[in-house]
Amino acid sequence: MKRPIGTIILFISAFLLYYAWASFVKSELTVTTYKGDVVKKYQTTDIAESGINVMSQQVYHIKLSTGTLLSVSAFVYDSLKTGQSAIFAEKQNHVYLIAENKLIY
Repeated sequence: MKRPIGTIILFISAFLLYYAWASFVKSELTVTTYKGDVVKKYQTTDIAESGINVMSQQVYHIKLSTGTLLSVSAFVYDSLKTGQSAIFAEKQNHVYLIAENKLIY
């Protein structure tokens, strides 16, 4: 009786491990790309409250000719000009600029 229960537990654990690994790989390989001309660039200030601490943080936005609004890093914001054509890749809520076949954070 001990042998079949151990085998069943082994197969169930192997199945759960496979399912978790497949979900992880799927989330790591999912990338959304955006291509268009930069129509508008603007920055906003977000205020984050944590107890009695109040902090402000600059958030940089770029609007593409396709109507897509992306939040980008300060470096990407500064490196692009209005009217310039660009390709972006979004992975796990972080946007990367693709320039000369390299990702720019």
